[in-house]
Amino acid sequence: MRAFILFITIALLGFGAHQLLPWWAVGGIALLAGAVVGLRPRRSFFIGFFAAGLLWGGMAAWLHHAGNEMLALRMGELFGGLPPLVLFIITGVLGGLLGGFGALTGSLGRELTR
Repeated sequence: MRAFILFITIALLGFGAHQLLPWWAVGGIALLAGAVVGLRPRRSFFIGFFAAGLLWGGMAAWLHHAGNEMLALRMGELFGGLPPLVLFIITGVLGGLLGGFGALTGSLGRELTR
């Protein structure tokens, strides 16, 4: 249950933060959520990774479809002809690493203060 709470917290607050704050705000949200929820470090990392990765990958796909599919095609051309799906996966992995390391840091910080 706490894992689900961590996942939803990172995903929803991260989505809201993307509307107003810089790109790295999801890392701070994952850090705070990982510290408050208090799961084991490894589990916090994977849940933060999947929450932020799905958020970033999903938002990249949504922006691709909302923008007449031009941005991802042009970015793919810049990177040697990569298809949009590969760009969405790369974006998701980068966002996942940011969220995963944020949640891991929060979880380890909580254990440190215990």
